[in-house]
Formats: sequence, structure tokens, C-alpha cells
Amino acid sequence: MKVLHVSGANSWGGNEQQLFNLVTHLNQVDNAIFGTKNSPVEKHASKNQIPFFASKTPKLKSVKNISRFFEVIQQFNPEVIHLHTSCSLTLCFYASLCKSIKAKVVFEKKGISNSSSYLSRLKYNSSSINHIVCVSNYVKQHFKSMLTKKNQQKLSVVNDSFNLDFKEVDYDSMVDSSKFVVGNIANHSAAKDLDRFIDVADQLVNHHQIKDIQFVQVGGFSKLTPEYKSRLKELNLEEHVLFIGQFNQAYLLHDYFDVFLLTSEREGGPTSLLEAFYFKTKVVVHVLVFLKH
Repeated sequence: MKVLHVSGANSWGGNEQQLFNLVTHLNQVDNAIFGTKNSPVEKHASKNQIPFFASKTPKLKSVKNISRFFEVIQQFNPEVIHLHTSCSLTLCFYASLCKSIKAKVVFEKKGISNSSSYLSRLKYNSSSINHIVCVSNYVKQHFKSMLTKKNQQKLSVVNDSFNLDFKEVDYDSMVDSSKFVVGNIANHSAAKDLDRFIDVADQLVNHHQIKDIQFVQVGGFSKLTPEYKSRLKELNLEEHVLFIGQFNQAYLLHDYFDVFLLTSEREGGPTSLLEAFYFKTKVVVHVLVFLKH
């Protein structure tokens, strides 16, 4: 069987790690990836010797990539097309308006979206989609309202996972194990609500005068990062809050965390939480309904 995975991600996060956990363990399947040039996805594909087809433009959902999409389909001839990101769904939807797609199309719904526009509903209910995989029952129940009753039958749940092939890495130089360590693993996006992470640090360090504590935040920087760092300086928290940035094997930091603090406003079921449970790290969360699942 041949599977073409389509991802428009231009940064690296938990979703991209999930993609490669999947691709590298489908040993009986011929895999290929269609994505954007010079992206982390392309670099990881090259590292893992997975065939990679680059789009014409950095924005995968651009109509300029429709012809390229069909070129890749014709060249690789997949039996299944796995749409891993929302922009890959948009591209596939546009392409299906131009010509029918013979391969079975599977869309993966990983998070909770605030969008309920007419275009979104058209994409989600497109006849070109054969199946929709949700990462949790919470995502499935939330997403059902976007689909017609007929298309709700396409839904199924496949929980995320993580790789148990751990590598030994020494983080002693980064984390002060003599202090109580509060950790967070998330890229710097609005949905992760890292302002709340800083608020908690402010309350404990400045208002309750707890000084033998360290807050460690791991994740890719973004345009929001300067604002976060500015707040740390204003609140005099630079000695207590550490932004490490992004790196591989971040999950191993759970061995150093006394508490894992999850501040996200919206989540479908973050991998970092599954990892925290695996390492038996104590977890503190903002109100998230998906935790029932």
C-alpha cells in the first residue's frame, strides 16, 4: 500500500512529531510526504529517508499548489492520502473542485477550532473525504456539530501516542534540580495561553514569596515570545522562569519536573500530557473538558 501524507506545517510541534511517529512505524507501507520546501517536516523526512515532494509555494493551501498536488499524486500513485493539517484539507478541497481524486482521503482532526465559517463546513463535509480520524472522543463530539448526519458516520477515534524509544540526555545544566520545578511543554501560540504560565509564576514568586522554585518552559518561539519575555522582565521573573526553546526529546524533562502545568485554552489531547502521565509527573491543568476522556 502507498500512503501520501500531506502537511503544510512550517514549524515543528507535537503534531509533526505524531506524523513521524506514524510514518516511521508503518513498516509495511510505502510512505511519502507532500509539504513545504525547507520546512522542519522536509528536514525530518530527509533524516528518516522518507520521500518528500515540495510544494510550489510556502503556503500549502495556495491555489498555485493544486497542479503540483496532482503531479505528486500522478507520480507517487497513492492508494490513501492522509491530510495531516487544516491547510492540507483546504488544498485537497480546492483540488477536488478541479478534478476527482481516486485515492481514499483521510483527514486527521487533532484540535478544537473556533472556526465555523461556511467555507470550513464545506471542506469538512466534502465528498472527497472518505474518513475523519479524531485524536480523542472530546474532539469527535465537538467536531460532530460541523458535519451533516451522513458525514458524522465517517468519524472515528484514534488516540495519539508517543515513542518509547527514549534517549539518554543530561539536562542538569538547564534545570536546577535543587529547586521545585514547574514545567510546561508547548510552542508559543495563542492557544497555549503561556500568559497564564507567567501569571502562576508571578503569584507564587512575587505574591507568595516562594523563591526556591523554577518555572521551565519548553517550546518553539514565535512572534509572541518577545511579549512573554517583556512580561518576565517587568515582573522581575527572569531568574525564576526559563524559556529553553525547542529541541528534540523534550519529553525527557518530565524526569526533572515536580509538576507539569498545562495552561492551554484549547486542546484536543496534547501529547505532552500523555507523556507526563507516563512519567508519573504530577499534573496541574487549566479547565479542559477533554480530560474526562
